[in-house]
Amino acid sequence: MVEKESKKSSSQWSGRTEGNMWVIFDKDQSSIKDIVKIKIDSAHGVTMFGNIINPLGKEENEAA
Repeated sequence: MVEKESKKSSSQWSGRTEGNMWVIFDKDQSSIKDIVKIKIDSAHGVTMFGNIINPLGKEENEAA
């Protein structure tokens, strides 16, 4: 879930996983309180970094 803007970059969001871990990812059309799917690319300490894999409004089985 998107919780807030990242402390270190205004071009990224920070949010939490279902397991309550912090994840940082680039902003897109999503807003605070949106649920987005993230692919985790790396982790540093207890913070994970990733990219949105299912942009807001695009269902997995929706034709492009």
